Amino acid sequence: MTVAVLEARRQPSRLELRAFAGLSMASAAISIDLILPAFSRIRSDLGLAPDSAATAGLVTAFFLGMAVGPIPFGLMADRFGRRLVLLATCALFVGGALAAAAVPSLHWMLWARFAWGLGAAGLRVIAVATIRDRFVGADMAREMAFAMTIFILVPVVAPALGAGLIKIMPWRGMFVVCAVFAAAIALWSLRLPETLPDDNRQPLHLRQVWIATMAIVHSRAALLYTLASVAIFAAFSSYLASSERVVDEVFHRKSWFPFIFGGIAILMGAGSMSVGRNVERIGLDRLIRWSLVAYTVAAIAMYSVSLSAGGHPTFWPFIILLALVLVGHNVLFPNLNAAAMVPVGHVAGTAAAVYATVTTAAGALVGSWLDHIFDGTVNPFSLAFGMAGVVALGMVLALRLPRAGEVR
Repeated sequence: MTVAVLEARRQPSRLELRAFAGLSMASAAISIDLILPAFSRIRSDLGLAPDSAATAGLVTAFFLGMAVGPIPFGLMADRFGRRLVLLATCALFVGGALAAAAVPSLHWMLWARFAWGLGAAGLRVIAVATIRDRFVGADMAREMAFAMTIFILVPVVAPALGAGLIKIMPWRGMFVVCAVFAAAIALWSLRLPETLPDDNRQPLHLRQVWIATMAIVHSRAALLYTLASVAIFAAFSSYLASSERVVDEVFHRKSWFPFIFGGIAILMGAGSMSVGRNVERIGLDRLIRWSLVAYTVAAIAMYSVSLSAGGHPTFWPFIILLALVLVGHNVLFPNLNAAAMVPVGHVAGTAAAVYATVTTAAGALVGSWLDHIFDGTVNPFSLAFGMAGVVALGMVLALRLPRAGEVR
């Protein structure tokens, strides 16, 4: 019996594929969210000031690794197949996490987090490419939405889990927990079939990056949806990098952080699930436009509330508006991803890598910049979301304008 026949006979169910893709993407979330409650302990043990922003570098270094990793892993995934590359990225993920747990200084920990982020980048690229191998268009958007719903379960429990683990183990032990998570993903992947047929594999050289990049650039839809994603993800990265300090230093509710973070994540997951059930009925493009209008209105309202209160707004109105914005993010990001990938399915692995690199690099840089200009208020944080909404909405509405020479 041939390998191809065996592979065909053990195709995973949609539920299993969603779970695997969602948890593979969640490897990045758990790598960030689990350690957020440990930042104060890390600052103390490494001899940093209690209000030091240096620990935010653990998020930025990880994001930079996620920005660098997608292109080489996307190339390899299009050449050697999804499963082999996924195992390699899991090994890098585990190695980076264990190194971060072992090194004695923040300097070396940042390098380990960078390597760790490289591994997480590969997992994300493989997850998206695997879904794109099997689905397209609104069907892909639905599967991505359900995968994101599973993915969002991690931010629901990770901060609370981290807050519990930090009470019973050294903070370095939490890095080991992340390594175990990735090892479990690697073992699970051994029972899943390869989704990239041999005759669809691409040669391994950098020209493929140029081909995939040009495929995105020359597709008006792929380009504008990608740029919209950049804006949305850049603002979200500021939330990840600054949320612990905002809750602690602006609202003085440090002990509430795991519950605020987890509660918002539950709402984000509910939004993804609702959209996943209805995206085909609504239509992918229409869903993106409506969601962006709602996101932008909520983000501008959040900034207005913050600005009118001098950067120290009343807690509950601000948190409610923030939750609405983040639900909008979780609805938008997988659907923008799916819409951007529709025209470039012939180079899905490398195109997903280019997409991930651009969005994550922008997120890392903007998140780092916003963390460094944190002024003890939520004004910079809120402004980032408002600007992201305006920019992304402009990009998506531009798709409805006629091209030069076209008549509507």
